[in-house]
Amino acid sequence: MPKQNPLFPSLTAWCACQLSIRRAALIYISFLMSFGDCALSAKALLEAKSIFYGMENADILGSQYSILYDEKKPVGISFVVTIDQKSHEISLKGGIGMQHVYSALAALTVGASRGLDLKKMINVLEKHEPVSGRMRVLHGVKDSTIIDDTYNSSPVALHEALNTLKV
Repeated sequence: MPKQNPLFPSLTAWCACQLSIRRAALIYISFLMSFGDCALSAKALLEAKSIFYGMENADILGSQYSILYDEKKPVGISFVVTIDQKSHEISLKGGIGMQHVYSALAALTVGASRGLDLKKMINVLEKHEPVSGRMRVLHGVKDSTIIDDTYNSSPVALHEALNTLKV
């Protein structure tokens, strides 16, 4: 379960989401099994190892979030990820906000679960460009900076955008 994730304001909300995912998985498995030989085992799926990511008490641990600046203008973020007691600094250019940290931690968690090389995953993440409208940093006219957060107008998104600007 992601720790301190604004998408799940409580443990109950996260559990409800996980229950829905497991129900959907069981329905999908039942569907596959109705067609004969199925390599997918419901038991294996439901007993899979859990790997947690987040900013505290997690297997894939993010910390030391900060906004990167170039000539007093925001250009991206940096944070430290710790996996198996080894820490690595990650810099993501082009966007700001904690949502980018959580997305990167989720990607690293999936990669770690599949045995991918951590340094290669970090190199790929650092080349990634954020999606338009998701706290993307743009250079404007007359040496201005635009933070494009036009994708979502929910109260949670607004709250997170304002928190990002406080940093």
